[in-house]
Amino acid sequence: MKKYVLHGLILMVILLIQSMGASAQCIRHISHEVISTVPLDDGSCFATVEVCLQKSTNAAAFIDFQLNHHSGFLHETYETSGLGVGKIICHLFEFNTDCSMSISLTGYGRRADHSYCGIWTTLIPLPVELLSFKVNTADGKNRLEWTVAQEVNIRSYEIQKYTGSDFVTIFDQPAVAEEMIEYTYQYLDYDPEVITMYRLKIMEANGNFSYSPIISTQSSIIATSQLEIYPVPAHTFVIIEGASEVQVTNLSGQSSSYLLPSNGRLEVADWPRGLYLVRTTEGATGQIVIR
Repeated sequence: MKKYVLHGLILMVILLIQSMGASAQCIRHISHEVISTVPLDDGSCFATVEVCLQKSTNAAAFIDFQLNHHSGFLHETYETSGLGVGKIICHLFEFNTDCSMSISLTGYGRRADHSYCGIWTTLIPLPVELLSFKVNTADGKNRLEWTVAQEVNIRSYEIQKYTGSDFVTIFDQPAVAEEMIEYTYQYLDYDPEVITMYRLKIMEANGNFSYSPIISTQSSIIATSQLEIYPVPAHTFVIIEGASEVQVTNLSGQSSSYLLPSNGRLEVADWPRGLYLVRTTEGATGQIVIR
């Protein structure tokens, strides 16, 4: 599939360059980056990508941003006729995608008559495919294990543990795998809590990072149960089954408690986008993903 996407992009670039003739490009690429990729319970990833383009000549009356991924494409147009030359326009894409597939980014400059006057395009892989992340408790220790594939410019994996108010890094594991090779990492936590929650902070070589799903384990005989929370991702509300009161914690460590009605509905329309940890007083846990 990557080959077909790339061939299609090359053909599109050739056709657009032919239509533009010899005139100067009216847009210029400034930057692009995969800000984060958060694996979801269904095996997909929630990705955030930012692209910045500059208006380089007065011909650019419109600047278009387009992102193609395995199941579709996203598109946004900005009117730039009233902006001066040198103005930088940035757009943020947020979307669900296959964690293992590349994505393509394209920027177009268009004149007032909508004819093309500039194009920029690139094909980029998502940084890593997290195949699994689990924890097992034995002999008073917690053994964390995670398996990855397709590491691309990954620097390290920070193991973070929830302290009750925030996640703190307890170990920094350098990346040792190579692109397209599956590799399993392990770590032993000799100082677990009664209920311990972990996540991975996946650090890229350029300083960007993303978080894994949060996992938990309980050292007592009674195992921690998982809350049924849906839809994933959520937009305006979630249903939390089997709980009357929950504590919700964001990735900055800020917590709030909520009493739930009999139908388990929790309104989240005003919540910032991101990942939230949910826990009951009985120790059951779950996650809310706001898109």
